Amino acid sequence: MMQCSITNVCEIFQTFRLKSSSISVVCQAHAYTNATFCITSARSSWDDGHFELIAGTCIINPEGFIIGESKTLDDELVVAEIDLEECL
Repeated sequence: MMQCSITNVCEIFQTFRLKSSSISVVCQAHAYTNATFCITSARSSWDDGHFELIAGTCIINPEGFIIGESKTLDDELVVAEIDLEECL
């Protein structure tokens, strides 16, 4: 079991932000290029206690802006209102 300290929390948060931001940038580019919404879902925590999962669920509009995203490394429900007319 990992000991929790301010340093550990900062390192975990930084790792989460780096991984999720690189995925978000790719999804933003695809949403913009294809003029459509991009909805990604990602599990968080550990898979089978051995493999770290990256989290980072987000919803991106056709202009490439993130309109909903997970805020923590825990399980979350991410909700955003979308208007399919924006895809035209």
